[in-house]
Amino acid sequence: MPVDALQLRVDVNDMYLPVEAVVFYRQGTPCSSAPDEASCMSRFANARPAEVKNENGLPLNQEYLVYSRGGEVGVVQGTAVGAFLAPIDNESEATATVFYSITRGLAPSFEQLGFAPGCFLGQFKPSPAGFSSIQENHLDGFCSPRRRVRYDVDRKGTHKVVPLAPAMPVPNCKLPPIGGRQSEGHPCERRPDRDEVGGFFAECAEMEAASVGAFLQLEAELRALAAPRALRRRALRSARDEASHARWMRALAGRFGKTPRRPRRGPERTIDVAAVAIENVVEGCVFEAWAALVATWQATHARDENVRKTLTRVAEDETRHAALSFDIARWLAMRCDDQTAVLVRAARANALGRLRAHLDEEPPSELQSVAGLPSAAIAKKLYVAWLEATERMAS
Repeated sequence: MPVDALQLRVDVNDMYLPVEAVVFYRQGTPCSSAPDEASCMSRFANARPAEVKNENGLPLNQEYLVYSRGGEVGVVQGTAVGAFLAPIDNESEATATVFYSITRGLAPSFEQLGFAPGCFLGQFKPSPAGFSSIQENHLDGFCSPRRRVRYDVDRKGTHKVVPLAPAMPVPNCKLPPIGGRQSEGHPCERRPDRDEVGGFFAECAEMEAASVGAFLQLEAELRALAAPRALRRRALRSARDEASHARWMRALAGRFGKTPRRPRRGPERTIDVAAVAIENVVEGCVFEAWAALVATWQATHARDENVRKTLTRVAEDETRHAALSFDIARWLAMRCDDQTAVLVRAARANALGRLRAHLDEEPPSELQSVAGLPSAAIAKKLYVAWLEATERMAS
């Protein structure tokens, strides 16, 4: 008997809030042939695999497929997904087969896999045996060696991983910086002297300078998408703010003997709703909103009076920029189809994972004192309140 509906789900657990299941792909109408539709729908909505905990007793994120068939509701995980979906007839089924087989139902970082379900469905293409996708990924999360592989999926739902090049280490790798809004066209790299006070402010100046271009690009994208003039004007004002921030941070860096690098530009990209919505939720609703909170903390706790005065002005502006990001997100949400909405949620979850990785870094004591950076323990506490606040803003 064929199934009535399939949903590919991933638990999104941001460590401090209850686990939420995100649907990355759906097919069919749940419980459409069930004799007791209400009972079936209740079981379908709440279907989850048995809880798995880590060594600290905390629940692990899990990926799984939920189906309904008549009055039956079931959950399939790991290597069983491919066999359940067979014959594999499309790229969505190929993606699910590989993703769920590799994770075995437990969620690694998306950087380790090279893709997330739903995010890169188009990267699987038909092949003589079924479907194939070439990916570059990390062996074990950020900064671990990178490799280039091909994932092959046959019609029976089995897959294999074919290495295309040896795994190569990432030299001198550190987590990329998190600050104000960046963009693909205006990338910013971490400075090797970032743990020094002068290097820290020089990196801040570089990121602020890059944010100028990011906001100008955002305004152009909003104009191309026929966004309200008020949003476009706020984007331009934000670009002017960031230019001021770059000057102020450059001055602070100079006080401590460092000079910022010039921001470099990348290639321009095609403007579409999905790309703008994804970048806005990552760079604005996550990274810029977090940077605004950290700047607010620094403005109160920095030992240096000039640093406090500068960051007080920066924090006010960055808080306003974050509010703009959420307003843009709400405007774009009305123009996103279901698939784009899924991609936006996946991008936000991935950005939160990158942010959480930064929370484990303990800033040098001099940066905590002079620049007012919060300790790792305090940052994690701030994250709890910040996440709850941004959840409310996003709703």
